Amino acid sequence: VISFDRKAASTSFTWTVIPRTPAIWNPRMTSARQFQFDVTGGIVGKTVIIEASTDLKEWIAIATNTPSTTQFPFVDPATNRFHRFFRAVIMP
Repeated sequence: VISFDRKAASTSFTWTVIPRTPAIWNPRMTSARQFQFDVTGGIVGKTVIIEASTDLKEWIAIATNTPSTTQFPFVDPATNRFHRFFRAVIMP
């Protein structure tokens, strides 16, 4: 990042960006026919809640995790669902 102002030509800064919402990526099916994905962008030591919905209106917490790294896998325990949506949120 380079910042310009009227007094100095430029100043360089190093920024570390920590997302407020974890991202879900790398979806796949396990050999046991369970849906799995990776959660990234969590904050070490902060609880991440995995929520599921069938209609994008009603969300139900299906798992919590307090990761020791910023990335971790999640396996959906429900094998009888044809479709549902997922999101990950950090507990305040």
